[in-house]
Amino acid sequence: MIKHDPSIYGASVVAYGVLINIDNNNETGKYGVDYQKEIQWNSHTKTWNSILFEYSSPTLFRTLDIRKNLLGLFLHGNLPL
Repeated sequence: MIKHDPSIYGASVVAYGVLINIDNNNETGKYGVDYQKEIQWNSHTKTWNSILFEYSSPTLFRTLDIRKNLLGLFLHGNLPL
């Protein structure tokens, strides 16, 4: 079960994510990955944040969406990506 505050177990950073390849071409994106969606815990701010990246190459990316301090993340015991 995912806890609201992982720092009670000594965690300073926790990240859950998914890598998405939309074009079946390993030459595009970051080693074939075109998008990355991540949910991160920050023990310094005691918040969960959501980030969506788009990769155009292994070293070039842009941030499409950032949502900070996600409230209600654990209403039904699920961690939405």
